[in-house]
Amino acid sequence: MKKNKDKVLIVNEKLELARAVIQAEFSKTYVRSGLREALMSYVLNASLDFDYAVTLTFSDRYGRYGKKHVINEQEARNIGRYFCSLFNEAMGFNNYRQKVGKDKAQKIMMFAVLEQGSIDKRWHYHAIFALGGKVLSIKLLEDELFGCWKRAGGGKVNDLQEIYNTAGWLDYITKEIKTNSAEAVNWDMTHIY
Repeated sequence: MKKNKDKVLIVNEKLELARAVIQAEFSKTYVRSGLREALMSYVLNASLDFDYAVTLTFSDRYGRYGKKHVINEQEARNIGRYFCSLFNEAMGFNNYRQKVGKDKAQKIMMFAVLEQGSIDKRWHYHAIFALGGKVLSIKLLEDELFGCWKRAGGGKVNDLQEIYNTAGWLDYITKEIKTNSAEAVNWDMTHIY
């Protein structure tokens, strides 16, 4: 019996050591700049908890004579702004631009980052958002997101899921934030109160 307990203790010590090594590697890999840390702190201290995370991608477009057109950054930002307007209206925040000056809660709380893929160089959004207490099934929400994203000119809605660890998602989606520039954040879509 004592030998089994000793083995369990040794295994637990090895697991703790492995976790410590993984944590140290993680910290080395994701060294946060001052700007990124400040931005993460700002988002994490929002008045509401973020409910959902989503990745929004763009489809290929074909122009004259079937020539393929890849979305550029400015087009991606414009589509993102239009999507935000459509999605706010779909979620019941009609005329939010006029109302938000008086009441910040009249717009979906959202944090959106536009990034370009490292391999295929395609633009896509990572976003986290809160619906302010509105309860929807994940399927209904996905349908609304897809409809608004498609109408705005986007492609697919990938990886919509509920958030249980906002800090973890934020760490992932802010990986493009540089030491002296937060250009990856789409401030037209972002609304935090």
